[in-house]
Amino acid sequence: MDHSNRRLRVCLVTPSFPPELGGMAILVEGVARGLAARGCEVVVATQVLEHTPPFVPDEIWGSVRVKRFAATFGGRRFAFAPDLVSWLRRHQDEFDVIHAFSFHAPVALAASLRTRQPFFFTPTYHGGGHTPLASAVHVIYGRVARRLVSRSAGIFCASSAERDAFVKAYPKSRYVTSVILLAFGQSDQFAIEPFPMEERVILSAGRLDSYKRNDVLLDAAALLNEPFVVVICGSGPDKERLMRHAADLGLGNKVRFEGFVSDADLARWQRTAHVAASLSLHESFGLSLAESAAAGANILASDIPVHREILGELGVPAELVPITSGHEAVAQSLRALLAMPRRSPGENRQRSWDDVAVETIAAYQRAQ
Repeated sequence: MDHSNRRLRVCLVTPSFPPELGGMAILVEGVARGLAARGCEVVVATQVLEHTPPFVPDEIWGSVRVKRFAATFGGRRFAFAPDLVSWLRRHQDEFDVIHAFSFHAPVALAASLRTRQPFFFTPTYHGGGHTPLASAVHVIYGRVARRLVSRSAGIFCASSAERDAFVKAYPKSRYVTSVILLAFGQSDQFAIEPFPMEERVILSAGRLDSYKRNDVLLDAAALLNEPFVVVICGSGPDKERLMRHAADLGLGNKVRFEGFVSDADLARWQRTAHVAASLSLHESFGLSLAESAAAGANILASDIPVHREILGELGVPAELVPITSGHEAVAQSLRALLAMPRRSPGENRQRSWDDVAVETIAAYQRAQ
């Protein structure tokens, strides 16, 4: 990669990008804007589902060019756009770096097989799939992923816990896999207006899958006498079951299912929350939890390696509950956190997407 006399040209290949919602879209947008602000010429190649309302196939998103391709099969979980990979094969020489995202979607694996350019990979690795179908698919993924690992000049994990899990699954990745923490917190936290709420808010934000264990959070909330409301931001296959479960528990207006929310509204809920909770069985980072902690929320988290690591980085106190704990133990931790004062935003460490971009560019350059 000899680019000493011109801007570094980077293509980010991703299954999701705004205006789509979700953690992957937030991650890639943050990396893209950070790289562009650091002088890189950035093109994002992404995909959308065929039944999505009409989309703009080629647009400028801030200072980033975005190319969108229709995913013609695979459904929402395993969507795949063959035209994206064909376009990448034809245009790869226009870039110094190809950087793909998500082990759990086919597009990155396919892209790794279709490019000669220096290839980098951010897996956001969660281990096996969350459903029997996903687990079966990941057996097939695993075979292709070995080629992906061999093609990668650098693999970036969001935590040491994620790196350890990925290297355990793919030992040959050990020497090219490093940790680049995601951004968390905002410099203008005090400018974010909380929602006007009389009750103390217990916030859970993220995709609604069974491994997130929001049902345990609801079971614990049903044992509380304190004035509270559980706010659940996000959607997913577990949403209908959780709504029925909340009704069966008689929680009524003590639970609000907000569905997908905008980045601005999520930041307001994080600024509002007295407690932010994640009882997930596994995570690669836990971005929403880190953002909530940076916004001043007290933290209830499952005692898994990545939560211990990220909360240590933030330097915030938290109630960590073993994943084997029942709802009684979770309720006890919730009572303790609701009794504590909420911290001021910005008391602990903040990390920007510019920090992420600086470390990412340095990793690109080390691979020259």
